Amino acid sequence: EVSPLRFLNKRVTGWANLRFKRKHVHKPEALARVLDAVHDANPDHLVVTGDLTNLALEREFEAVRRVLADVVRLPTDRISIIPGNHDAYVQNHLCREALEQTFFQLNRSRWQLAELPAILPHGDAVLLLINGARPVCPWLSCGSLSETALARLDALLPEPRHPAETRLAVCHFPVFTPNGGTPGWRRGLHGGDAIRRLLRQHRLDALLCGHIHRPFIVALPNGAMQVCAGSLTLNTTFAVLDWSPDRPHLRCQHITLT
Repeated sequence: EVSPLRFLNKRVTGWANLRFKRKHVHKPEALARVLDAVHDANPDHLVVTGDLTNLALEREFEAVRRVLADVVRLPTDRISIIPGNHDAYVQNHLCREALEQTFFQLNRSRWQLAELPAILPHGDAVLLLINGARPVCPWLSCGSLSETALARLDALLPEPRHPAETRLAVCHFPVFTPNGGTPGWRRGLHGGDAIRRLLRQHRLDALLCGHIHRPFIVALPNGAMQVCAGSLTLNTTFAVLDWSPDRPHLRCQHITLT
C-alpha cells in the first residue's frame, strides 16, 4: 500500500488522469508483444525513450525492472534506456533513488544517470544519450537541460567528424512539433534550441524521442530528422530506423502491430 500523503503533490493529477483516462486507452499487455516483435527483428540496437512509469512510484520501477529483465533478451551493448518526465515526476528522494537504480540496472551498469549526456559508440554510428527529465509543477510536462549539460552536449560532438559517422541523439522530449514548429513551454524542452541547432547544422543526423503519444517524423531540408516513437501502450507501435554506412540518408518507418 502507498500512503495517501505521497499523493499530495503532482501525483494526484497524474493519478486522476490515469484512473479516468489513460487506464481506458492504454494497453499494458502491448509491451510484451512489441518487445517480442523487436526481438524477432534482431535490431542492431534498441532504444527506449522514457516514461517507463506513470507516477514514479517505487513499485512501478520494480515492475519495470522485472518485466524488462525478463522480456528484453538483447546483449548488453545493444540496448539503451533514458527516463521520461513521468519517471522524474516528483521531487522525492525515494522516487529519485528508484529512478537512478532502474536507469543503472537497465542500461547494464554503463552509466549513472548524473553522467548524461553520454556517448555510446556503435560501429560507425554514435548514440548520444540525453536526460531532460526533471520534476516540474502539476500543470507542466516539460523538460530542461542545464548549462552544464548543454556545454557537455556541444563538447561531445566535435567537428569535423569522420565522413562515415552517423550521430543519433536520444532524448525523451522532441524539439519539433509534428508540423516542424517549436514545442510550447508547457510540454517542450527548455534548452531544446541547442538540439535544433545541432540538427540544422547537421552535427546530429537524427533525434530519437517520445513524450508525444502520437508517432511522427519530422524531416529537415538537410536530411536530418526527428523520430517520435509515440506511446507504445497506446498505439502498439514502434519505430525502425534503417541505416547503413553506404547510404547517404537514414530511413525510418513506424511498425504497428495488429
